[in-house]
Amino acid sequence: TIVNSWLLHKRIQKQKSDNNNILPLMEFREQLALSLCKLGENNTPKRGRPSNDIETGIIKKGKLGTRQKEMAPPKAIRTDKYDHWPITGQKKTRCKKPGCKGFTFSKCEKCNVSLCCGKGLE
Repeated sequence: TIVNSWLLHKRIQKQKSDNNNILPLMEFREQLALSLCKLGENNTPKRGRPSNDIETGIIKKGKLGTRQKEMAPPKAIRTDKYDHWPITGQKKTRCKKPGCKGFTFSKCEKCNVSLCCGKGLE
């Protein structure tokens, strides 16, 4: 069923004329496994227009440097609104929020993405 899903993914991307976003089978399997492992059971339906700014900003900010070792988590995990808790790390890391140039000790437990959280922040 994974291969059939991947073939469907390829067909949809070709119909959109977006050949750059076609994932190789191994990457597709990896993202699918990661999404299924971290997906929350309590998925409530989302209301309103989805915000694209933060999602694209995290992805773009993650691709900037050549020393980047971390990949942005799949969209299904970032947007499931379940079990995202801040944890405190040992080192200061740069915030991944678009437009933020600060450093923080906190990161999301589920996504492993460093984000500033505190007074006066959204």
